[in-house]
Amino acid sequence: MTMPGTVCQEPTKRRLERVDAFTVSVLRADEEVAWLTLAGELDLAAVGALSKAIGEAQALTPATVVLDLSQLSFLDSSGLGCIVEARMWAQQTGCRLALVPGPTAVQRTFEITGLDKHLEFVSGPSLQEWLQVAPPSA
Repeated sequence: MTMPGTVCQEPTKRRLERVDAFTVSVLRADEEVAWLTLAGELDLAAVGALSKAIGEAQALTPATVVLDLSQLSFLDSSGLGCIVEARMWAQQTGCRLALVPGPTAVQRTFEITGLDKHLEFVSGPSLQEWLQVAPPSA
């Protein structure tokens, strides 16, 4: 029932769309380095795509897996969980897992959880070294 002088409207249903969809790009994949660049929002909806990409990288049994977080705009606990699982796999197999730091908001998530002290972040000279190494010839 509507009171006189008031306007009662039906609630409108709005569809929430992802502003910054998640993508994984493979920069390099060989027995030395599997380099995955993550972009957009790494949340529950994106964990499946990241898990698949990490699994494909792991199948190559590289010496190092690099997760480049520099293009992420958001990281939630499910994304953190996926990264922690990758670290556990790396420890079990003797592979090195290295992370390229993300923007301030992304890095803050690692700091708040204390994971920044348990994960290897690389930048500067070590990062440039990996970028300059050419994949082995076939």
